[in-house]
Amino acid sequence: MPEAQSPAAPTQTPQTQSGPIRIPINVSDASLPITIGIPISEAAGLYDLTRLGVTDANGATVPAQMRALARWRGSANDTTRPVKWLLLDFKPNVKGLHFLTHAVRPGMPRVMIEDAGDAIRVSNSRIEVEFPKSGGGLIKSLKLGVREQLRAPVTARADLPRRALITRLDSAPGAAIVNDISLLKAGDVARFEHVDTLKWEAPAGSTRLVVNDWSFTAGRSYRIDEGTPRREEVEISSAQPGDLQTTAPLKFNHPAGATIRDLSVEGEIATIKSVSGQTAQFTAPLKSGHLIGEKLIVTDAANQPANAFIV
Repeated sequence: MPEAQSPAAPTQTPQTQSGPIRIPINVSDASLPITIGIPISEAAGLYDLTRLGVTDANGATVPAQMRALARWRGSANDTTRPVKWLLLDFKPNVKGLHFLTHAVRPGMPRVMIEDAGDAIRVSNSRIEVEFPKSGGGLIKSLKLGVREQLRAPVTARADLPRRALITRLDSAPGAAIVNDISLLKAGDVARFEHVDTLKWEAPAGSTRLVVNDWSFTAGRSYRIDEGTPRREEVEISSAQPGDLQTTAPLKFNHPAGATIRDLSVEGEIATIKSVSGQTAQFTAPLKSGHLIGEKLIVTDAANQPANAFIV
């Protein structure tokens, strides 16, 4: 069951009656954003989360986002089934009672997603985009109003580092399972990188970092906001999934989206002995402490050309 990730957990009441949704959430500390899971009864008949928002006791809307974690008698992405559990993120402005309720989000036309046979169509009142399910195309159609905007194929080209993402660590200390073994070969020299971004703002003086990557752990060194005047290095004393506590207060304000880099894995260089299936075998055992989600980047090779086509 998801738990509130705030200094003092807000209380919430499950929706038990059909009709207008108005679920109270008591906020005891408004200094940081709040993440909380909320159960919804089947009788509430909630299908479309875009109609919901969070208001304070005076009815003022606060920044919020939410997604369905489970639906009654269906998968979480089956919009024909009512929502059973939703995950709510919001940033209260003041302490006290807030409400998850029907609220208009100004400037955000409703987005529709539908299956168009050979493509997925995403549209609102202003724009319509179709993404093909197969083939080399990225976008099949782009319309503003009723006018098609794509006149000719568009090609994007980029030179990317040869790298793969670690998806599982083998029981043997000298091997790792990666997402794309085709970019690696025997004899490659590789380094490791683990970079993520802050999910919420981290103010100066705080000891809390909320990140998108749940694999970050305690007992490691991290660098925040690299390449900016706000760069600083921190040690993590404890960690819950996506929620880190630093050993000392932060020196600077760090905005949501700021980079956070795991320094503990970057000092190691490894040589690939062989590749087979999705497994990269190294010439020597890896140091302990590697995590799923790290990038394995080849250091001694030219970048890999990559092409994308918009048709």
